[in-house]
Amino acid sequence: MLAFYKIIPILNELGNQRLEYMHDFPTLELLMNELTNEQSVPEEDGDYNISRIDRIIFENVDFNYGSKEVLKRASFSIEQRKVTAIIGRSGAGKTTIVNLLLKLYRADRGVITVNGVNINDLSRSSYL
Repeated sequence: MLAFYKIIPILNELGNQRLEYMHDFPTLELLMNELTNEQSVPEEDGDYNISRIDRIIFENVDFNYGSKEVLKRASFSIEQRKVTAIIGRSGAGKTTIVNLLLKLYRADRGVITVNGVNINDLSRSSYL
């Protein structure tokens, strides 16, 4: 009986760790998909330099990861000295928005402007 009582906490801990792994599995799967994604960072870099960011505008931006549609006609603005929150469920496109702003990907459709200049025309080093 004593051995049985000593092994119960160990079995409970193993069960808890299994639950933690199951909880983290979808995140690991998304990370693996990103790491094996065929899309790469666009090599083109614009010539236009900016010294500060006053306003970022997304106008009808679409973006797909392969056949998976992530953003569809996304339109919003982010202004300096104003709090902007991007919220949504997992897979809604929050990280994709950041990746588009970092020029890690290009929008499939629509325009992203920074201070009225198309993001594709901006030099990455001038605003990152």
